[in-house]
Order: sequence, then structure tokens, then C-alpha cells
Amino acid sequence: MACGLLIGMRPFSGKEDCSMSVQDIGTGCINSGRLESQVGRAFGQRIAWADLAKGWTIALVVIMHSSLGVSGQLGEVGWLHQLVVFAKPFRMPDFFLVAGLFAGVAVNRSWLTLLDRRVLHFAYFYLLWALILIVLKVGVESRGNFDAVVAQIARSIFEPFSALWFIYVLPAMFLTVRLAAGLPSWAILFAAGCCHLVAANSLEQSPYALSSHLSGWFPLDSYMLFIVFFLAGHYGRDVIFRFAGMAAACPVRAAIGLGVWGAAHGLAIKSGVSDVPGVTLVAGLAGALAVIAVSALLARFWWMHWLAAIGQRSLVIYLSFTIPMAAMRIALIQTGAIADVGWMSAIISIFALTTPLALASWVRGTPLAFLFTRPKWARLPKQAGLEPEGPRFSGTRPNRLGEQ
Repeated sequence: MACGLLIGMRPFSGKEDCSMSVQDIGTGCINSGRLESQVGRAFGQRIAWADLAKGWTIALVVIMHSSLGVSGQLGEVGWLHQLVVFAKPFRMPDFFLVAGLFAGVAVNRSWLTLLDRRVLHFAYFYLLWALILIVLKVGVESRGNFDAVVAQIARSIFEPFSALWFIYVLPAMFLTVRLAAGLPSWAILFAAGCCHLVAANSLEQSPYALSSHLSGWFPLDSYMLFIVFFLAGHYGRDVIFRFAGMAAACPVRAAIGLGVWGAAHGLAIKSGVSDVPGVTLVAGLAGALAVIAVSALLARFWWMHWLAAIGQRSLVIYLSFTIPMAAMRIALIQTGAIADVGWMSAIISIFALTTPLALASWVRGTPLAFLFTRPKWARLPKQAGLEPEGPRFSGTRPNRLGEQ
């Protein structure tokens, strides 16, 4: 029997029997009983492939901004730009889908807990880092023009600044799940799919980023474009967990499937079909599942700990990567140390990914800890006895950023 049938209608735990027998030779399946420690719990008590999937996605986001920053300054593109083009259809869909996978942990608790951990939490970090980035960027560009800085701070309340738009939009998606509780999931997904199609009819003409200009207000356009992926992660979490389990248990089949997907995905991009409304939805979901499959395959290997660590701290990177990115770009361009645009973009990306992790480690336990850990004064009071525990996925725990 094919490994695809072994999981049943529940999340993969690594205990299902997919032992290889004489009949299994050549099927590409392995004994999934061995995956208990390799896949489900490879990195402590977290779900390994979920951390890896987040790691891939934040890395792709940083690579995109680094590459576009270099080409914007030099007027040239490099080999890394091809990766940015390839990842465009699924980079942000995967981000939202993985975020939706664990939405139930928050939305099934009290309203007070939800507002604190998924609204005030992101609002605090958005306002803090928008202020920091605006003072640095606009302050330098305007040569200390106080009015320009204040004006941009005021605009950032309604129009998210720089790459921070993700955490500006994310709370609305958590609230959507909570407000839609009790409604048929198929109806919610259908409505979200319709929102995506409407937004996808007004895509920005860019080979590098998936975005819409439907209304002209970026948060609304992004919400409409990506809410379907967040909800797909939330409502389809059992299916996605089974899919990751099957990919881990059947690596040969998974690799073949990834090869077929990669070829089809590349052809869709080359032909321009990937930007057709509707195809954008399919390409986003297929690409997000491909990232999950790759992550499930790699989760058993100890040498992937570095990417899982990046995924565990993806919000730390998302908040602050633009500062080291800009600093390294300026240094490399002014010194002329590296001529190749692709390698320059790669070095900038690595520096932008690792510096925030070092910074977060350095400030922990110091007066600057508020940069990455929400202080008590920025939290809502808890109501003892009124917060149901809510469902938790086995092997999960909160990220260190703002850990509560």
C-alpha cells in the first residue's frame, strides 16, 4: 500500500508504521518509526519542518531585499536575482500559510489573550521598529530634517513602513479566524479565494515581488491577496501535517515530486502564466507545499540546525535585517571589494540574516532587551482562570521573541 495512505485523518506523529518490506523496495519509503526523533522533534520540542519552512522563507525575503537593493544602486542584476524571480509566486504565501498553521493556539483562547498575544504583540514591535527604521533611514536621507521624520512616522501609522508590512497585516488575519469561528470553513475559504482573485487582477508588474495595487492602500490589498493562504494553513493544518509526514517518510517520491513541481513552476514563470489570477493561487499553494516538503526531507539532518534556528527567530530577523543590510551594501559598494552583483547580494544577505541574531543575543538581559522582548508594561493584564488552554500541536512552544 502506498505510504500516502498510512497517515489517516490526523497529524503525522512519526509513529505510523511504514516499515520497508520486500514489496516496499523501490517505492521510496522508509521506516517512519525512525522519524520520531529525526523529523518531529529534531530541534528540541519544536516541530522541525515548521522551523525550517520559516527559515527558508525569511531567507528568501532577505535575499530579495538585498538583491534589489544592490541592483537599485548599481543598475545591474546578478545570478541571485534568478532565485528571487523563482521564489516570487510562493515566498509570501508560504510565510502566511505557516503562520496560519498555528493560529489555533492563539485564537481558541480568550479574547483578552488573543488581543494581547496577536494584536498588541505585533503592534508593539511594529511601532517600535518603524520608529527606529524611520529615524535611521529618513533621518539620514533628509540630513536630520525633523519635519520629514515626523511626517513619515505619522504616515507609518496608516501605511506600513518598509518591510514591516507583514506584521502590520498579520493581526487582522488572526482576528478574521476568531470572528469566523462557527462558520463553515469551506465558505470562509471560498470568500478568501474570491478576495485573492480580485486582488490578483491588479498585480504589480514586477518580476520580483507578489503584490497588488487594487485599492492603493497596501495593507488592504495585501490582506486580500494573502488571507487565503493564512486560512489554508489554519483550516488545512491536519492535511498539511500529513503531507509533511508523507514527504519525510517517502523521500524518493518526495524528491521526484519536487522535481516535477520545480520544472512546472519554472515554465509557468518563464511563460508569464504564474501571474494570471487563479494561477497565482495554485502556484502559491503548490510552492508553499514544496517548501514544506523540502523542510520535512531535511529535518532529519543535524547540519540543518542553522536554518531551523533562523526560522525560530524569523521575527527577530524580519524586524531588523534592513539595518545591517543597508550598512553592508554601502560598505561593499563604496570599497569596491566585490565586483560581481550576485556575490555581493549573497554576502549582504548572509550578513543581514546573521546580524539580527547576534544583536538579539547581545541585548538579552540588558536595558535594551525591549528591542526584541515585549516588556510587561506593553501587555494586557491576565485574567486568571478565564483563559482556556486551547489546543496545542505536539512539540510546539512560543518563539523567544516576546515569549509569554
